[in-house]
Amino acid sequence: MGVIRSMTAEGRAAGAIPSAPRGLLLHLFAGGPRDGSFAHFATALGFDVIERDIILDPGHNLVDDGVFAEVMELIQSGAVKAVLLGTPCGTFSVLRIPQQDGREGPPQLRDRLHPMGMPGVPRQNLNELATANVLVRRTVIIAQAIADAGGVFIIENPPDRGDGPLYQAKFASHAPLWLVPEVIELADRTGAIKITFPQCALGSDFQKWTTLLVSPQLVPQLVDLSRLACQHPDGHRDVAVGARAARAAAYPPLMNRRLAEAISDCLTSLGGDAVDCRRNDLRGSKRSRDGMRDAQLSQRARQRLKRRQAASSGEAGDGRGPGCRTRPDPADPPERDTAADTELLPEAAQAPAMAVGSAMPHAGPLGEVAVGRRSDEGSVDITRLGVLGNPFPIRPLVARGMDDEVARRAVCDAHRLYLRRVMNRQEADLAEIAGTVGAPADGQPLVYQQPPAPEAVRGEIDRLAFVVARGGRLLLGCVCAPEQCHGDAVKEAILTAAMEKRVCAEPRGPPASGSLRRLVPEQEDVLRGKLLPVANEPPSTDPVEPPAEDRTPPAPLRTAELIPGPVIRRLRRFRRDVRTCLRLAAKGKWKRARGARPEAVYLSEEEAILPAGRGWTWRHDPDADLWHPITPSAWPSSEPVGELDRAAVAELATDYPDQEIVSYMLHGYPGPHIAPRCLLGQPHVGALKEHAGFAKCAAKDRAKGWVEAGRELPPVWPYCADPFNVVERYGKYRMTIDKTMTLVPGVTSYNDSVDLDSIDPVEYATIRDLAEASAILATAGVPIALWGFDLEAYFRKTGKQRRDVWMSGFVHEDGFGLDERIQFGQREAPVLMSRQSCYLVWAIRREIERLEAKYPPRDPVVRRWLEARRRLAAGAAAYRGAALSFILMYVDDLGGVCVDDDVEVDGVVWRRSQLYYVAAKAVVEQLGHSMADDKLSPPSREGMEFLGAYLRILDQRVLPAEGKCERYAAATRAVLDVEPSGGVVVVPKEALNSLTHKLLHAASFIPLGRQHLYHVRRALKAENRLAGARATLGRAALAELRWQLAQLELQEPVGVPFATRSRFPAAGSAGVLTPYSDASKEEDSSESGFGAWCVIDGTFVYVEGRWTPEECKQHSINVLELAAMNIGTFAFLDYAEGRGFDVQYVHEFVDNEAAEFVADRGKPRAPAMEDLLGRRYEAFWERGIFAAASRIASVDNDIADGLSRGGERLEDALRIAAASGMPTLKLEPQPRWRQLS
Repeated sequence: MGVIRSMTAEGRAAGAIPSAPRGLLLHLFAGGPRDGSFAHFATALGFDVIERDIILDPGHNLVDDGVFAEVMELIQSGAVKAVLLGTPCGTFSVLRIPQQDGREGPPQLRDRLHPMGMPGVPRQNLNELATANVLVRRTVIIAQAIADAGGVFIIENPPDRGDGPLYQAKFASHAPLWLVPEVIELADRTGAIKITFPQCALGSDFQKWTTLLVSPQLVPQLVDLSRLACQHPDGHRDVAVGARAARAAAYPPLMNRRLAEAISDCLTSLGGDAVDCRRNDLRGSKRSRDGMRDAQLSQRARQRLKRRQAASSGEAGDGRGPGCRTRPDPADPPERDTAADTELLPEAAQAPAMAVGSAMPHAGPLGEVAVGRRSDEGSVDITRLGVLGNPFPIRPLVARGMDDEVARRAVCDAHRLYLRRVMNRQEADLAEIAGTVGAPADGQPLVYQQPPAPEAVRGEIDRLAFVVARGGRLLLGCVCAPEQCHGDAVKEAILTAAMEKRVCAEPRGPPASGSLRRLVPEQEDVLRGKLLPVANEPPSTDPVEPPAEDRTPPAPLRTAELIPGPVIRRLRRFRRDVRTCLRLAAKGKWKRARGARPEAVYLSEEEAILPAGRGWTWRHDPDADLWHPITPSAWPSSEPVGELDRAAVAELATDYPDQEIVSYMLHGYPGPHIAPRCLLGQPHVGALKEHAGFAKCAAKDRAKGWVEAGRELPPVWPYCADPFNVVERYGKYRMTIDKTMTLVPGVTSYNDSVDLDSIDPVEYATIRDLAEASAILATAGVPIALWGFDLEAYFRKTGKQRRDVWMSGFVHEDGFGLDERIQFGQREAPVLMSRQSCYLVWAIRREIERLEAKYPPRDPVVRRWLEARRRLAAGAAAYRGAALSFILMYVDDLGGVCVDDDVEVDGVVWRRSQLYYVAAKAVVEQLGHSMADDKLSPPSREGMEFLGAYLRILDQRVLPAEGKCERYAAATRAVLDVEPSGGVVVVPKEALNSLTHKLLHAASFIPLGRQHLYHVRRALKAENRLAGARATLGRAALAELRWQLAQLELQEPVGVPFATRSRFPAAGSAGVLTPYSDASKEEDSSESGFGAWCVIDGTFVYVEGRWTPEECKQHSINVLELAAMNIGTFAFLDYAEGRGFDVQYVHEFVDNEAAEFVADRGKPRAPAMEDLLGRRYEAFWERGIFAAASRIASVDNDIADGLSRGGERLEDALRIAAASGMPTLKLEPQPRWRQLS
């Protein structure tokens, strides 16, 4: 076995074909010999490899008919199992496309209209082009031959820069190999798939985005390469231009290894090395065309996918899609004589791309920024003489003996970090940057000069961004060009700022639960450059000392010395009446129990306490019948109740930002400021109805030792006892305390006395945060795992400040009781306990950071990913960037996700997720909390239930938790099963309220779910004359419930993606429709109406019309604005789709805030807007279109405004449109959308 560089003519004549146990591989256009080549790895796997390249031997030229015949003979012999072709790409290079930076290069030979050769190619380049075309044609013939012989092929070439995800405006005319008609036909015939990735992700010094066209049998082994992305936001070690381009042509060793292993694994998995791969052609081809993830899509999604594929592949209309050329017929049939290969092939017509434009700068593509030599011809000076110069000079480094390229890269990296911090308004410490970024091997820091003020830098970037945002062009002039220059970082900053200035930069905020925008998954390259979500961020507070008590406590008092006799008798009577009430409830007689409840008791301090005891709170010792004064709790001398390990809390929290919550954990959580009083509340009706559940909860509290109970007199005095209740959820009961009810007129309740504004708030974590973090961590290129747990009795482990426990009493059947722990029902409890959750998350993150430092990733891909994250996270919290995990808590529910690589701990290999899961539990237990045994979620690479949802890792979707759809469907069915009377159904409001909340939660996973609850919610809020709290459901509401039931009974809900796309494709991108609309309403004017416009295929299309007087009178301007959006958008959609454009996104602009809010967030507040929105969302969903709406300033919406007003304003709008040079076309509104009701 080995590498066969060449075969002699004698050997060929003798028919000698090399053999190896696993067969023969061909590597054509292989480049020169080097370590880590494809042949090196393939021979190690048991193959013989023939390498061909004119660098190895000038006699290897495939243009030579004899060499080509030899290759074809080898393939047809059946000895060759696979062919790797690195077809020369010089004539396809983007470097040939003319730019405006003054740099000269070879002429452009191809463009998108003429991928086989442009008209007017210079005479001196005709032979170059013809030779390249011969090699392209022979590449296709060889690939088809190996496929016909049962083998597999890989063709490598640069990706498409003129369309698709790597589109760049300056390369819009780029014609890659993948537009050549024969290559398109090859892919169609064989089912081959294109896979695009950057070689830097596989160890190259160059970014070098690359596309592979691979046989369908190789897709399972290579498809993961498409998930790789550039991990070098601060630039690359080298740039593939000039003399370095030849070195960049060599594949990195890791890429060669992946390709060799893919071929080896493919042949093995298909049943042996000699397998005939043709038997899988049809199956593989179909699966490849439908997409590898097709099996994971819902039936409805698959149908939409097929419709979209049909529209773009010629099965519908003329086969044109936005930004895509019409697929030509083969321009050169296979049987054609190869001698004709030197001719330029004829071209097929191309459909123009869909685009947008405007008379104002808020639409259309951004301007361009180029970096070149400083000149006097309008260039922007970015040398050190100007505001945007690099404060890190290169000459001192060169003077110290540093290589010029190394020095240049160091100062550019330092400048990039400096500029990023300035633009993010972070501290840009030049000394720190000089010492840590790009420092030379001798350990000396970079030299730096004092830069202009950060405000001046940001101001200049802002000024230049404004020019670009309006479509202008900039040339950044520096003395470095064309060498690597800090101008690249300045260019990125300008473009970023320009995009932010554009009205159409992004929709407002994250998508709401009712918005269709939440169904659009985020792009992977965006996720790679995104910080992890902010979650459980604590406020910064000062420590709080426990309440001071400087007075000398009085001596104990007897009951008769503390409580007046009449008060004692009232207490005993109240206790006796509660006992009677609860005994009736225990027998199931809750209505009689309700009538037997005692009246609430209220006593002021003067009425409740005798003079000797006033000014203090007292605790009763029933054995001695003595009352002792209560002093404040304070750790460590006099701790409050609870299981918290306060010593551990204090030791760990020395540098925790929220010292106030640490003080509360140590000394007890305080209550509100309430004057001493006695206030006794009767049992809540809910506890009487569900007496068994109430009794179970009360017994649990007592068994745990969490309460004092069964006292003849209150355990403390003064004393407040609030009504207690129980809530049931899925068969489990939880006791709550109603601290909001006004028991006595004029007496403020506990919760009304809580001043939430004085408590530092916290942002609650959400399932969206955990899902997005999972999507970001998944970009590391290795599996991720989710894990979590619920804390057991989280509130009940934490004690109150002893001085305030008199506010937390209760009265049960056996007497008075006291609860000194945090209770469900306290208004301040969710905020304060969520701040304690932030502390627990902080402690867990700190431990995990320690483990990450001790057990760093060993996988080189993960290491490079992590290094890129560290650069990204400059100035941000460590857990948001340079982390392998993410942790959050929603009150007592903890969820975590991490990169799940292998780590070695004391000689034992662990999965990282298991290590972190165990560590998180240990931290929680160390601080005194415990986990609920039935709520443990050990690490899983499949998914996890969290906060009522299931996060599925396979396709990165959030779905309903197991059994939730069934429970919600049963509740819906119970309402629908009620016998109607006169076409309506009457149900208890309590039941309908519960169902509505369930269905609103389900709307998080069911598209259009919120829109199908409008009439149900109106019925719930409607006032009626029915006896009791009941609601009437009419035909519309019942229809909505039947729709909801059908969605809940689907085999699998659609769900929502882990991460939602934060920025829609830019206006002008392929597949994006960008309408502008407006409505006018003048009661006395016949010219009030609607107007909308859009640019499609270079044509200004518009609709306009007048409202009827009845429409103006009946509807608000907000309704009319939303109607104008619908009228315009759907007229434009029909027009665009009728011309063969595959519209996937609609981004609308309107100057009415209410219409924009309703259209984008899906939450209308008026019946007319609900009707318009419902029809609108259903139409988008049926078409498979994702929509967003943004508000535009009225001054920028002048054209649509003129269209809406008629008369001279209409004429003026059309004049502006005509001045753009585009043809104009008026469309007629569809009756369906013109009808407002």
